[in-house]
Amino acid sequence: MPQTFEAILASGSTNGRQILIAATATPGTLLHTATADPAEIDEVTVELSVPTHTAALLATIEVGGVTSPNDLVVLSVNNKAGVTTAVFQRRLNGGVVVRCFAGTTNLVVASVTVNRISNA
Repeated sequence: MPQTFEAILASGSTNGRQILIAATATPGTLLHTATADPAEIDEVTVELSVPTHTAALLATIEVGGVTSPNDLVVLSVNNKAGVTTAVFQRRLNGGVVVRCFAGTTNLVVASVTVNRISNA
């Protein structure tokens, strides 16, 4: 069965723009809600950056829940050093929600790329 790939905007983004991480605890700021269609899969990549702060910050990505360690990706994001890939091409469906929170509000930004894979 052939598959189709379509780039879509992350549901937590406005017009594909970066998402400012406001949350400092769970539940995190919404990044994307995966498709609920069982015939589709969302391939999600999340890149984080700290463009304006003077120090690295701790960030936590919640993939589908808040249980440690299986739902969480915890990492330090370097300041003014480009982007840090937090989630790379994670394939999700079933309405799984991806969120992020950071140690300080409104200093970490997330760029989220989503490719929707459909069984045609």
